[in-house]
Amino acid sequence: GPGGTVTIRPSIHGDVLHSRPLVINYGDSRGIVVFYGSNDGVYRAVNGNQTAAMGSIPAGGEMWGLILPEHYSEINRLRLNSPELKFPSTTVTTALPKNYFVDGATGAYQKLKADGTIDKAIIYLTMRRGGRFMYAVDVTTPTNPTVLWRIDTTVTGFEELGQTWSRPRVTLLQSSPLQSTPVIVFGGGYDGAEDSEPPATGTMGRGIYVVNAETGALIWSATPTCTTSDTCLNVPGMTYAIPSDIAFVDRDVNGYTDKFYFGDMGGNIWRADVAAAATASWKVSKLAALGCNTGTCASGTTPRKFFFPPSVLTIKASGASGSFDAVSLASGDREHPLKSTATGSSYNVNDRFFMIMDTGTQVGVTATVNVTPAADKLVNATSTEYDGTLNGFYINFATGEKGVNAPLAVNGLVFFATNRPTDPSSSCAANLGEAKAYAVSPFLATTNSNILAGGGLAPSPVSGLISITNPDGSTSEEKFCIGCAMDCTGSSCSALENSPPPVAIPKNMRRTYWYRK
Repeated sequence: GPGGTVTIRPSIHGDVLHSRPLVINYGDSRGIVVFYGSNDGVYRAVNGNQTAAMGSIPAGGEMWGLILPEHYSEINRLRLNSPELKFPSTTVTTALPKNYFVDGATGAYQKLKADGTIDKAIIYLTMRRGGRFMYAVDVTTPTNPTVLWRIDTTVTGFEELGQTWSRPRVTLLQSSPLQSTPVIVFGGGYDGAEDSEPPATGTMGRGIYVVNAETGALIWSATPTCTTSDTCLNVPGMTYAIPSDIAFVDRDVNGYTDKFYFGDMGGNIWRADVAAAATASWKVSKLAALGCNTGTCASGTTPRKFFFPPSVLTIKASGASGSFDAVSLASGDREHPLKSTATGSSYNVNDRFFMIMDTGTQVGVTATVNVTPAADKLVNATSTEYDGTLNGFYINFATGEKGVNAPLAVNGLVFFATNRPTDPSSSCAANLGEAKAYAVSPFLATTNSNILAGGGLAPSPVSGLISITNPDGSTSEEKFCIGCAMDCTGSSCSALENSPPPVAIPKNMRRTYWYRK
């Protein structure tokens, strides 16, 4: 290294653990830019063009890096390698847990011009275990980023904000005063009390927030401690942290979101109705209490947990009756992936895949509430086909098996993955457990599954259409589903392979995602 006495690390780039790269295609000379955070403390913008330089920055080159003031004091530890990192087997008493920085998923707001290029672009930085705050950065000119606003626990209305795990999602709401106002919606975050087994009493992250996407102003929230007003709804039963993203539903297909669905760390699934013109009239109801088999978890027990948003299929029958929202979700404590038979361990929790039928399809009217796993509420479809009765069904996982990513509904099937901790084959083998990809029918509970090569925690599946330029110059659209792992066997199954599922329900389908210019 320089001077002969300095040892250069094998890599000067920290781990990109939970931050998912966000790509913005500006559609003009600004090109394509990739944004992501890493645990060396730097949040980066990279020239994502295949060949084109951006000024002096070559394709693939770093345009800029951002280190937040909240993380300054933690940078020197990386240089010194001290204090030592604390692992489950560490015996050194001075060792401390790993530091995290901008380790959460990045949200984005894009406003388009008439020609399809970007008129305004804002990104939202979340920290995960890196802190209880969030930044909004204007990247309309990607070479000259500007911090717009910052939210933390000192801001009125956000006193209970937890570790910011939930990706801020942008939408337009059906509420008439807000139809022209882009908003971001996110869960209250993670509570470190959940790291204990069984969990300690939660004090943060217990809520959801709706925020003006451009100004950062709080529009509305739901928490168990606020005083009900135009900007907050007190929900006494919302006593568990909500680190997941929020699922949106546009039930009347008018281009505006009218309902939210989300889960929490106590195994509850919630529904928020946000169509009313006045925010004071917005409602929150507990769709299901699935944390324990009775619906109520005894003190000192570890409940089923929901870390990811549900997949929601809107089913519309020909008559007034028979319509429902199929809310699908797999429980699992992905923060405790190791095998442990100790009392209170998540390994002992009987995790499940759930499909709940919410028959309250009329916007603002709730029909299905407080569903539990009891035999008169849900059908146990682990080994039998679902007959369409009661409020839905559940499928039991194997001992220690847990859901570890967000379910995705494609062509009439719900795709997700699990992990089951196993004993290593030898002392030198990595113990990443058994990873399994599932495809479940939300209508019949029929299940296909494949073991994924390499084990570990599979990323959430993604699907869509991609335009392909053929050798003759023509273009075609091809379906893709990465992480569905349907057409594979044995060691060939990969969590990252493209495996488009067949069309399982040959009925009229409608677009559920679009750009609004």
